[in-house]
Amino acid sequence: MGDHRAGKSGSRDGAVIDSMVDVAKCPKKAASPARPSWFAVAARGTVVRRSLFYAVIVGPVLIAINHGDALLAGDIGMARAAKMVMTMAVPYLVSTFSSVSALRSATATPPAR
Repeated sequence: MGDHRAGKSGSRDGAVIDSMVDVAKCPKKAASPARPSWFAVAARGTVVRRSLFYAVIVGPVLIAINHGDALLAGDIGMARAAKMVMTMAVPYLVSTFSSVSALRSATATPPAR
């Protein structure tokens, strides 16, 4: 077989190197804008306001469903109050995740065909 050192004519490695495209001569693509991070999108004012809106509307409904009997009985301890706060956080988080996912996919570059 021949010598397998790069650059030696007729060698397998040399053929691979000779067939490579000179990257410096290729036309450069326009730089695409960087996609914003998940947290950057989640911190946008529009996303935060939308999420708070849904938390204020849906949260009390969930609290009434999950803790209504305890509220009517006056049985509100620290543990139940913490659960109520977490219950309010659920619609906020769902709305935030949904909004960020929709906004990021809307700005995603379509796959090349």
